[in-house]
Amino acid sequence: MSDVLRQYRVFPRLFAIFYLVMTYDVVTWAMTVEPMSNAQAAFVASIVTGAAAYFKFYVETSGQ
Repeated sequence: MSDVLRQYRVFPRLFAIFYLVMTYDVVTWAMTVEPMSNAQAAFVASIVTGAAAYFKFYVETSGQ
């Protein structure tokens, strides 16, 4: 069972799906906010940057 989980990378893929949904929700919410404050803009930027960082980490570790 552990070989199957490692081979198909189940947990990283589940986390990637979760982060994709969360990023989508945050971005669609941000588009509805009319006067966006600096704190809200920083929050959206950190979520989107985190998605890019996780994707980079996921792609670089695919050979292991």
